[in-house]
Amino acid sequence: MNGLVNLLSRRRFLTTLVLVSGSVLGGVGYQALFSPDWRKIAERMVTLLERHDIARQIGKRYVELDSAVAHLTLEQLTESLLKAIKLNANAWSDATPEKSLVLFSNKLREDFVLENIVKIDGWILSETEARLCALLHKVLV
Repeated sequence: MNGLVNLLSRRRFLTTLVLVSGSVLGGVGYQALFSPDWRKIAERMVTLLERHDIARQIGKRYVELDSAVAHLTLEQLTESLLKAIKLNANAWSDATPEKSLVLFSNKLREDFVLENIVKIDGWILSETEARLCALLHKVLV
């Protein structure tokens, strides 16, 4: 029983420490202390694309054609792509490059089966693939 009390006391102490740290850091708050580095996640995500020169052109064009994608921030677009492959930022960070590639490949196939496709300048892409190209464009802007 004494060990459980100590554990709860440590948890309470750590929780208080985190909340107080947020206040001390100029009101940054709890969420900001543990916020994912969306740029870093996006930069890793776009490494899955093979031809960055072509992918960036497609991404730029997709952003021009789709106002909903154009208005997404880097964070929002990255997060939406993670949701599409059913991962969160922490799970993405833990995923191996091979697992990441498999997850996206499966999603691209699913898009084609469900006819979630986009036609851009003669290219027929899955919606997820087009969004990944748009992410590359936003990362490089």
